[in-house]
Amino acid sequence: MKHRHQGWGWSLGLAALLLAGCGNPDEAQTLGTAKDYMAKREFKAAAIELKNVLQENPSSAEARYLLGKSLLESGDAKGAEQELRRARELQYPDASAAPELARALLAQGQFRKLIDELADVAIQDSLAGADLQTSVAAALAMQGSMEKARTRVEMVLDSEPRYAPALILSARFKVSGGDIDGALAILEQVLARGPGDLDALRFKGDLLLQAKRDAPGAIAVYRSALAIKPEQPAIHDTLVAVYLQQRDMESAKKELEALKKLQPKGSQTRYYEAQMEFGQANYKAARDLVQEALTRVPGNVRYLNLAGAIELQLGELLAAQTLLDRAVQLAPNFGNARRLLAQTYVQLRQPAKALATLRPMLEQPNVGASILKLAAQAQLQAGDKKAAQAMLARAAKLKPDDKSISAAIALSNLAPGDSGAALGELQKIAASDDGVKIDLALIATRIQRRQLDEALQAIDALERKQPNSAQAAEMRARVQLLRNDPAAARKSLEQALTRDPGYLNGVTGLAGIDLQQGKPEAARTRLEEFIERDPKNPRAHLALAEIKRRSGAGPEEVAKAFADAVRAIPANSQIRAAQVEYLLGVRNGPAALAAAQAAVVVLPENAELHASLGRAQFATGDRQQAVVSFRKVIALRPDSAQGHLGLATVHVAAQELDAADREARRALELEPDSTAAQRLAVSTALRRNQPKEALAMALALQKRRPADAAGFLMEGEIEFAGKNWDLAATAFRKALTKAEPGQAAARLHAALLAGPKNAEAGKFSDSWLKEHPADAQFLLYLGDLALAQRDYGVAQARYQEVSRLQPDNALPLNNIAWILLQQKKPGALALAERAVKLAPDQPILRDTLAMVLSSEKQHARAIEIEKKVVAQSPGVHGYRLNLARIYIDAGDKVSARDELDALAKLGAEFRAQDEVTKLAAVAKGGNLDQLKVAFGAAGGACKNCHDYFRNP
Repeated sequence: MKHRHQGWGWSLGLAALLLAGCGNPDEAQTLGTAKDYMAKREFKAAAIELKNVLQENPSSAEARYLLGKSLLESGDAKGAEQELRRARELQYPDASAAPELARALLAQGQFRKLIDELADVAIQDSLAGADLQTSVAAALAMQGSMEKARTRVEMVLDSEPRYAPALILSARFKVSGGDIDGALAILEQVLARGPGDLDALRFKGDLLLQAKRDAPGAIAVYRSALAIKPEQPAIHDTLVAVYLQQRDMESAKKELEALKKLQPKGSQTRYYEAQMEFGQANYKAARDLVQEALTRVPGNVRYLNLAGAIELQLGELLAAQTLLDRAVQLAPNFGNARRLLAQTYVQLRQPAKALATLRPMLEQPNVGASILKLAAQAQLQAGDKKAAQAMLARAAKLKPDDKSISAAIALSNLAPGDSGAALGELQKIAASDDGVKIDLALIATRIQRRQLDEALQAIDALERKQPNSAQAAEMRARVQLLRNDPAAARKSLEQALTRDPGYLNGVTGLAGIDLQQGKPEAARTRLEEFIERDPKNPRAHLALAEIKRRSGAGPEEVAKAFADAVRAIPANSQIRAAQVEYLLGVRNGPAALAAAQAAVVVLPENAELHASLGRAQFATGDRQQAVVSFRKVIALRPDSAQGHLGLATVHVAAQELDAADREARRALELEPDSTAAQRLAVSTALRRNQPKEALAMALALQKRRPADAAGFLMEGEIEFAGKNWDLAATAFRKALTKAEPGQAAARLHAALLAGPKNAEAGKFSDSWLKEHPADAQFLLYLGDLALAQRDYGVAQARYQEVSRLQPDNALPLNNIAWILLQQKKPGALALAERAVKLAPDQPILRDTLAMVLSSEKQHARAIEIEKKVVAQSPGVHGYRLNLARIYIDAGDKVSARDELDALAKLGAEFRAQDEVTKLAAVAKGGNLDQLKVAFGAAGGACKNCHDYFRNP
């Protein structure tokens, strides 16, 4: 009897353990039929016959044994183990049952169990004993006991020097020692005596492919194995991968068809189908296939890598980040996943994370040109032009003819105001290149610099290369919108969708124009119809939720859109995280908590969702559980600042400042360029009355990122907090010289106004607005400043300027409505309603609307709105005070007293208790005129209370 034994492997990724067996005739006609099937290798048919025997005679030891062998050959090692154990219990001879049981345990990776139970089983039959002890040796090797494993193999070969499975195992020992030629020599001996030994053939093919890089030789060996036994999924799997690597698509398709016949719904089958679709740029079909594979094997790094690459091609950057980050965590040396993750971070404009991701690859002596170019992009984003150019110079030496590197060098030479030589060079390179990536970089640069005519010319050039490109039409629409020509933009977007009806950017672009033109239903319908066609598209679901939010839908309807998205794609972490953040944003803590809890049940290893759970727990007052969740984030992602930031926030709220400081500093160590970590570390140091430490952090950031305004803004805030007005102003002035100064102008004005040179503040604001008339941030700040000084005329003028620049900004409209309310002027209601329509989920806007409605004597609607505001934001007690005020205006003093009693019980927790007392006096019998005198406000609006929680 010939025993076929599966070997073992390591070091070269050759750890597959394959299975085999043989038969033994005994029992009646049905047993004979089963044995005939086994002889023809029709093991599933044999199993049916054997189960029939066992139905009649459950104690048939031979039927149990034969069923165990059949299940093992069919790939059901666990079922085989159960049957073989039962056969041994029924006294079936160990000479037959023990070797098969060992093989079943080996196939399941139950190495310790195999050693403990079977290593000392004595079998008189020399060949059967060799079979069993070879399995024991393989288990010992997989457990790391290499010397014991070698000793066992030597013992086997002493008694059976030509026993093939032991020889194959000794060849694997050669591989582990680096002796590939020695291993191949042993395999040739085995094959010389048994040319049909499948284990030897598979192992030889693997060695030729992986160790010798001899793909043609490996293919020939695999083919000879398939000629003996075509039903070998592992070999078809390997051949698909080899042919794909060689870009031999026809051969890959043939092998994939063979694999599909054997495993029509297998995860590997779906993975290769996805890879095929990806190679043909059918990204949506590829996404569906790889997601199906991931559902079955969620931790497979190859599947995660392909899924991330697909999302990157589709422009779904957050989804790509989640998938690729998981792949890198599971396999830190998986270079392709690391490269794609860094590329994703660059596109997300997170250069620090991109460089941290690339660092292990950059430290290798043979770093490739593509990695150097990607690192240079990140360095440019981080403002380190010198480092970027050094990287590109190294890349150019490695690939002097690479036009993408030449383009990157041209981009690195761009000065902030440059529109000449460097861009001209980039344009020449784009024209000489058959691809479109350089064209896209040129277009993006032109748009960023508001060179709109030149951008349109570059888009025309792109379209000449790709006449049917939906992307080119959509980019033209972007430029047309910047030119304030929505009619032309609409035509361009419609053209994009004619070229590609499934192009989501075209749909969202048209929906945005619909909203601007007051057609919210059309905008919603576009997204809903798109989702009907592509129900698994996460960005479409998120876009629909955003459209509903922006078009005036209430929080309940927006929340339903997120719930529908979760039902459609339950395993999508991006949607689940967005759902929780939305619910937290509208201050619906209980719903956010429920959504986060459901999310971590479905995706228990997702750190981002555990962070969302921690934030929801913190928002609902459960600090202890929030700490547990943030510690879970740290356990899942010890290299991320996220968990430490969450813990620091909880400690700050509990006034545990030393603990908060430790966590904030740890976050900063892990992610030195994280804005959130920097701010928290500095604010914690200031709370601990350690301004020198805070300042040191700011100066360190300036040194690390000299071209970035963040460090100088931080320095200015520290000096501002210490009332060092001149030093604060100096730091803010430096921030203004950087590319993206943020709030530097407003903060400089505030420092000048607070300091001894406050006369300079007016001069600065005049000069700044003269040079930057479209700085909406600064204008909004000036409006807030005038409002705080009760200079309603100036405040209204500033807000109107902001509204002209940013028609979709709800805040200036809300503030103008509030100003008109204070002055008893008409028009407040229309503005308040428009503000709420633009941002319906913001409670402060609906609070203003309720107050205006009350002043218009529309008390029922005002009460309805304000009650929802109070329910949505129970921790903002000023809303409850305004609800009491509206009740009094409506003549419902009983309801007013209920609200005021609840506020009175808060004591010092609500600092507007004076207003509570005055309102309570009116609710108990005072009159409305007394109330107006007490508050000095018109139309029933409570100025002081409103300022208490107003969002400037």
